[in-house]
Amino acid sequence: GPHLSFLVDTFGVSLNTFRHIHRSAGLMALGLVLFHAIVIINSPTPFALFHVKNLSAVVVSIQSALASLKSADVL
Repeated sequence: GPHLSFLVDTFGVSLNTFRHIHRSAGLMALGLVLFHAIVIINSPTPFALFHVKNLSAVVVSIQSALASLKSADVL
């Protein structure tokens, strides 16, 4: 898309290289979300979803994971 073309021109790399970097960053973000989810699940400290901060973190994490899976053509 146009946003990637602008960044390709700005950084002076090929579009294919920048897409690879972009995909790698997305997969790293997905890995971090999964890591944090596993840590929270295995933590003895309760994770209360009635706190807005915690609920927002869960919603954003799910949205990010779904976006990553969709962009990787898994969904």
